Amino acid sequence: MSTASTHRTPDEGQAWSRRWRTWLRTLGLAGGERSGSRVKRLDVLHGRIVAQVQDRSGQLCDVEIRFVPWSDEEWQRVVDALSSQALFAAQLLAGDLPPDLDRTVAATGVELLPATIEELEHECSCHIDGRKSCDHIAAVYAALGELLPEDPWLLFRLRGRDQQGLLRSLRAQRSRAESSPSAAAADKTENRRSSATGFYRASGAVEEEIQPLSEQVAGFWGSARAQNDFRPHILSPAVELTLLRRLGPPPLGNAALSTYEALTTLYRRISRAALDLAYDTDSPENSPENGDHSANGAH
Repeated sequence: MSTASTHRTPDEGQAWSRRWRTWLRTLGLAGGERSGSRVKRLDVLHGRIVAQVQDRSGQLCDVEIRFVPWSDEEWQRVVDALSSQALFAAQLLAGDLPPDLDRTVAATGVELLPATIEELEHECSCHIDGRKSCDHIAAVYAALGELLPEDPWLLFRLRGRDQQGLLRSLRAQRSRAESSPSAAAADKTENRRSSATGFYRASGAVEEEIQPLSEQVAGFWGSARAQNDFRPHILSPAVELTLLRRLGPPPLGNAALSTYEALTTLYRRISRAALDLAYDTDSPENSPENGDHSANGAH
């Protein structure tokens, strides 16, 4: 479930999914979600997608889609461009992937999403030509789009590095830049610029003034009034059953599909019960006298 404490807003999470669907239509790869093919397993690896798809007839097909990974030189250009913009760097290091980031990436001479279908390679065990797309391949593309609202970093993995690899490179680049002889002058210039834009980048001097956690224990949870005034905003997930869709049926032989269906029904029932509990104003747990406004059961 999604609550107000989720760092990425729903609009930010859906932006990459919308971008992906637009890209599919541009390349003529849309339509898999309407073909009746069902993606049973999907793995996003470095530079490729590996999946198993079941079509209407019950036939199982193995699908592999390959992207061209960026070279080390291209990755370094991307890291340089992202680390040079304080706002982007802060958002990335906080775990966010800004929707307009691909424009900065494109300025380095590479594209996050391939511009033409010729830059992709498809293979399906139904023996369709590698340069063309079948319903099974289109279904895999559509399924990946459903995962992007929860994990847009998968797009970088398709270019050869995952989230942690990119963030390590970004931290190292920022560290080198801040330890250079011109770092002090750059800090002053950036802080002056930040005061006009509303974005503040803390310097080393400010970090030294932060009190140790051991001296802030008494106020760790904030004031009682702030906790009592807290109101969560609870939403249904943007993509239903994301984890089950990604993992697919468990390896239980003939019982795999029936187990998967049972888990699907159970997860939906739990989600509905959690929402009912969270919004049941007559429930003793949610009464003002008990001061419980967190709706923890809906997480």
